[in-house]
Amino acid sequence: MKNTFIFNQFDMVVSMTQQTINDQLTHLLRTGTIHSSFILAQVIENNNYVYKVLDDESQIPPNSAYINASILPQVNISSSGLDITFVLNMLSGTAAFWIGNGPLSRLTTFDIDNWSYGIDVNMDLFKLEQDDIGKKITVPPLVEDQLKNFTDKMFSVNSLLMDFESVDLIQFNPTHTNAGKSGDVGIEQMVLFMQFYLKWLIASGNPYVLGYAINQTDQSEVPTNEVVPDPLKPVGTTYSMYCDAVTPAKSNLNFVLATKGGFGHISGSPGTFDTNWIGDNEDINAKMIISHTDLVESLILKPLYESLQTSVFSQINGNIDVSSGNSYENGKALTATGISYTISNVNSGDDQYVNTMNVTLNNQATSVDIVVKGHIQLYKEVDKNMGLCTAKAHAGGTVDWTGKFSIEATKDELGNPTLKLTQSTTIDNCTSDSDKNDCAKAFEWIGKILGTILDLITLGLDQGFFSKLFEDLMDLHIPNIGNIGAAFGNISNAVRTTILLPGGQVFYFKTPSIDTEGNFYLQLTYKSEN
Repeated sequence: MKNTFIFNQFDMVVSMTQQTINDQLTHLLRTGTIHSSFILAQVIENNNYVYKVLDDESQIPPNSAYINASILPQVNISSSGLDITFVLNMLSGTAAFWIGNGPLSRLTTFDIDNWSYGIDVNMDLFKLEQDDIGKKITVPPLVEDQLKNFTDKMFSVNSLLMDFESVDLIQFNPTHTNAGKSGDVGIEQMVLFMQFYLKWLIASGNPYVLGYAINQTDQSEVPTNEVVPDPLKPVGTTYSMYCDAVTPAKSNLNFVLATKGGFGHISGSPGTFDTNWIGDNEDINAKMIISHTDLVESLILKPLYESLQTSVFSQINGNIDVSSGNSYENGKALTATGISYTISNVNSGDDQYVNTMNVTLNNQATSVDIVVKGHIQLYKEVDKNMGLCTAKAHAGGTVDWTGKFSIEATKDELGNPTLKLTQSTTIDNCTSDSDKNDCAKAFEWIGKILGTILDLITLGLDQGFFSKLFEDLMDLHIPNIGNIGAAFGNISNAVRTTILLPGGQVFYFKTPSIDTEGNFYLQLTYKSEN
């Protein structure tokens, strides 16, 4: 699937590299959120084998099978699609397994040296029940504290890696399982041990080893400067993996999100991406991609289109006999460099009204430029038999204009990264033309019609008209936020509040960019740029 086709069903993607995930798992190990040792013993109780997780190797009962290992959990994305492999690396230690059957069985000890156990986990959360904090699984205090710092209540949190109770989503992966010199017997025994380990995680506290997608609700209490528009407010998530065969560390787990003002909910499973969202030369932890519909169009292009359409038509209505033109959806068309808009294209006859915009989307070093080239053409012709003579007259003209929106990565007063939106307009060319025969000159009402059209071109659509149009757009009110400039300033908060890493950190963004469809990209790092 072409990557951007995802926006036919979803609103946002956050692509997190395999390397970032594994660095975070190592961080969780250092902080004690994930236990650094794994001591599991097989004991007999009531004539049945049971497994016990122990705190210290001295607690291993005599004459018992066991695993006593220092561990490092990691993930491996070995294929694109819905599965990710969770690998429990056993770095060192000892293990004892019963070899043989019946009276001939012997408890045999093995040195653990870089053993590993892998399980494939299906990440299609469309089929997986979502869990709230504290509903089933204990959330690590380090992560829970970070969540509470963000908001006090009413947040739902999805497990990103696995719900171990959903056993149909888990499958043993022999490719990433290795028991060294213990061979097939060791692998067989390790599989039994690990089945218990998965059940134990449920009781002891699953650390959601990949991270959190934070879903805002209407009851969420968020500071005003952290409120984002509904099209950027996540309400649900599912996942898709991308395997980068050339650079495995850049293989990624993709958070695929629906937003409140976008699709509103997760309506199905995501497809498989054709290419890596993260480029070969991008040294980043992750990337956020926002659908053209939810950001550039929702906050800039659609309001501009509708404002221009309304403003011009209100001035020609009653003088030029035309309709207001196309709806936004019907007037839009993609081009090789951006988007073209046809508000109206009545270019023949006595009443003519052409109003078009061509949008070019350009990437600069630290900013994105949205350049709008507009063309307006008006024409009115009067041809009427007045009895003694035929009155003929016409008036018309054109206005060519340019507007530019720049979205620049900068810093706020606290040194945090933010986006700054600026705008400018210019009149590139303005022409007018009119004529009337002697018969028409005798009738005042014809002069008034022509005068209105000429005044509109020479006075109404001058620099002041477009400057005011763009200024009004910048002041466009967004409920609970303010103007469009404030909305872009709060996008940095959207980044910090959309994805929380398993270690408790949050992402900051770096360089913005845009593609020819208008999809908006932000490079992400979990290292503060302060």
